[in-house]
Amino acid sequence: MLVDSKTHSKSGNERVDMQPVGMNAALFWWLIEQTKEEAGGDQDIHEELLIKALSQLSDQDIGIFYAIYRFYHQLADRSKLITAAAIIDGFLTDDGFEYFRPWLIGEGERTYKSALANPDNLAEVANPDEFADFECLMAVPMWALLRKQGKGKDDDEAYEAYDDIWEQMETYGLDEQQIAECQDGIVLDPDIDNAIFGWASNDRDQAHYQAMRQEAFPRLLAKCDDDSDDDSEQDEVLPVSGAVNHTDAAKQRDFSKDEITQGILAGRLTYVKEEIWQFRPLTLWDGQLQMHIPAWFVPWTEQEQDFDQPTCIYGDQHRSANCGFTLYPPLRRGQDIDEFTEGIKWVVTMDRTELTWLNSDSQEPCSDQLRLFEFTAVDSNNTRTYNLVFVLPVGKKRKLCIGTFTCHHSTLDAWRPIVKGMLNTLQ
Repeated sequence: MLVDSKTHSKSGNERVDMQPVGMNAALFWWLIEQTKEEAGGDQDIHEELLIKALSQLSDQDIGIFYAIYRFYHQLADRSKLITAAAIIDGFLTDDGFEYFRPWLIGEGERTYKSALANPDNLAEVANPDEFADFECLMAVPMWALLRKQGKGKDDDEAYEAYDDIWEQMETYGLDEQQIAECQDGIVLDPDIDNAIFGWASNDRDQAHYQAMRQEAFPRLLAKCDDDSDDDSEQDEVLPVSGAVNHTDAAKQRDFSKDEITQGILAGRLTYVKEEIWQFRPLTLWDGQLQMHIPAWFVPWTEQEQDFDQPTCIYGDQHRSANCGFTLYPPLRRGQDIDEFTEGIKWVVTMDRTELTWLNSDSQEPCSDQLRLFEFTAVDSNNTRTYNLVFVLPVGKKRKLCIGTFTCHHSTLDAWRPIVKGMLNTLQ
């Protein structure tokens, strides 16, 4: 067996014999748990010990290890586990759930299978002060194979060869017997159609979602969720209209830029009249852009958008506030972003009446690439609105995202600091 097959290398260090051992589910979990125990809870050490152990196995064993990992990773793609991950981490992105599943696998067989049977069982291992992610575990088999070739993370050639190694690992699969071994002892909790994060576009659905979360995750919420309390009182959430009375806005206390940004990133901010404003991450264009937006903002249909080109628009259902995102080609050769932004401003002056430019202030987001301008104007409905427009290169090809935020002029004082905070969450 692997545990007993030790020899000595020329350097005198102990290593496991490099011979086929017949990788299977039982050995997979043994390696995960043995290295986790030796690491003492340190993920960096856990990763290194697992790479070291795998690098002393045959290429085929490493490939089957990766195939087993992929099987368990895919099996954990369940809406209830997405919700559990969001409760533990406080908020969740697509990448966040991608990294949550290796954390779940890295916790060991008992924890993994217990979570699939009932995600609320994660209350036994979740730490509310730490993010539940273990991104590096996904790449362990690739680094093990590279180490067998004499390449390490400090070697530039290793990174150049990584994609080829990854493609090689993807060729390994599981036969029916191996799949049956992986499935042994797994009981899947009945899943739900969609993750119940706890935000909704109206108060009725909001209350329904919170009740569902409380029913499905009583122990996990009690341990990790700041929104839960002993008497189960529901937090007051900004109404779906999204409209803030201008007299209420005048009563708000002064917030620093960092306070607002941190509250938005955390998913909740106590703001006007001590109301709880909730936020959620929005990811667009296959991850090229991510920004936190109000949780009650919902996608508008193409009929509601009234735009010639396809544009992603999210807003409240009463159309009193919205943010939009449009992806444009990269800058032309010789054109810079300031020139492009000035062109957008010129278009704005042609399309608006009674336009008043607003000066930037201390809430200006910090970014070398981000450009923005603000103004108030009268729209086609003869309503004065507050508008913020930003331009930002995104993705590897540096396409240009033009983003907008619009709300009624009377709510400018309440919304303006929030929008600047939202921009500070751009990725």
